[in-house]
Amino acid sequence: MIRKELDQRIDWATAARSSLGRHWAKRTRAEQTEFVSLFSRLLEETFIDKFQTYHGELDKFEYLGEKILDEYASVKAQISTKDHIVHPVEYRLQKSGQDWRVYDVLLEGVSLVKNYRDQFDEILAKSSYEKLAADLRAKIPQASP
Repeated sequence: MIRKELDQRIDWATAARSSLGRHWAKRTRAEQTEFVSLFSRLLEETFIDKFQTYHGELDKFEYLGEKILDEYASVKAQISTKDHIVHPVEYRLQKSGQDWRVYDVLLEGVSLVKNYRDQFDEILAKSSYEKLAADLRAKIPQASP
């Protein structure tokens, strides 16, 4: 059920391509397809884990506003815990047909895509795409290419 909702709201291909950055163009079409699958599964697991971690602790989600510039938008919000700790969240979206799809999320001002891109750059500087893909498969329960 969570995956279905995420699929309707997240542009997995754009997020995956952005997280791989300059390394994306060096990949074959098959590797790109596999990477989108692996990356989307990794994020799904991350979202589910965060939801389970904070379930019951969250008090309120507050919409703060949006900015739209052509085909791109930014939606700002904040999440408050029952302990009155406020966490700013920014969703970055791109127009896709009649809908808007999320391609990045900033938590506490830190881009999820940039964070992964930095990690992937480090792995690829020391190793190979094959090693990165194997590491991602290992982090995802029952991952399939």
